Amino acid sequence: MATIEDFMSWIERDITRFSPSDNHMIFSGSVGDESASAGVDIYTDNNRYRILADEKSGYLGCSAKSRKPRAGEDWQRGSDLADGPLDESTWRRILGDIVSYEMVRVRNRPDVGETLSS
Repeated sequence: MATIEDFMSWIERDITRFSPSDNHMIFSGSVGDESASAGVDIYTDNNRYRILADEKSGYLGCSAKSRKPRAGEDWQRGSDLADGPLDESTWRRILGDIVSYEMVRVRNRPDVGETLSS
């Protein structure tokens, strides 16, 4: 099982590569005590992702919440994303879920055989 320090190193390695963490994230937690836990809120234009790691229980999980309601709605949509043991496999599934959650539909797709580089 991984540690909170491992969790923080994954964030550094995989998320803050192109932008400093203080621009897009808010950290919370109690690293160093007997119930070591940590959390990070990651913000995109439309969503907030909350990733929580708990060393004592060995849990890692993520949820997504819309930052603004859609037209005509008076609530903000949200979803539970991947969760599981505090390990790098769960971390990778969370990152994949975040990418999938952010994807948008492609309009005016090129015909089969056309390339985007032309």
